[in-house]
Order: sequence, then C-alpha cells, then structure tokens
Amino acid sequence: MLFIALIFATDPGTGSNAASSGSPAKPPVPELQAAALPKGRLIVFASEEPAPMAACEIGLNELDSWSGYSYRFGPVEPGGRRLISQAEFTLGSKRFDPTTQAVSSVTISCDTHEGRRYWGWKKR
Repeated sequence: MLFIALIFATDPGTGSNAASSGSPAKPPVPELQAAALPKGRLIVFASEEPAPMAACEIGLNELDSWSGYSYRFGPVEPGGRRLISQAEFTLGSKRFDPTTQAVSSVTISCDTHEGRRYWGWKKR
C-alpha cells in the first residue's frame, strides 16, 4: 500500500503568500495519526492521536478529481475505531455505490489539539 501525507500548507520558500507578504513561511502541517482504508464495502477508520479529535471528514476518491464523496463525524476519542459503510458517503444528494464504484483514494481531515491535520491514501 502507498501512504501519502496530504499537506495543505504553503511550501516554505516557494509559496506566493510567503514571498508577497514578507512574513516567514509556515512550517508544514504534521500528518494526522489516523488511517481509513477500504475493506470490502466498509471503510475502516482507526485513530492513533494522543488526544480527542473533532469535526472529522473522510473523503472517497477526492485525490482523483476536484470533488469526491464525503462522510463527516466526530468527536473521536484517542485510539477510536469506526466501521463505516461506503454507502454512507455522499456527494450532494448522491450516495457512493460500492456495487458499481471502486474506492481509489481516501482522505481524512480532523481538528486536533494542535490544529487541523490531514492524512491520505491512494490505490496504485
């Protein structure tokens, strides 16, 4: 499996925000200590964060297009686990259909005690 950290921050020294504002660039956002992987028609979510998380969102197939199916939940206790049916993921009013669609990527974003953090996986 290939694990990809999603970093939604300006790259130090190359981002236009840092150069135009004259302020120092922000350091990269630490990776979320959690994972969500497909298993059959489920998404298996597991947190290894040392503190509770809130406002979590898991996205399916977002790495392959500008929009994907999402599922929101929270709070999550340290070490929290969840089994989520892929049919619970929505894109507007449309539901993900695991009988006709395949999961090609998964992203997670959650609020932690250190700010918003991200994690991602893409099938190769």
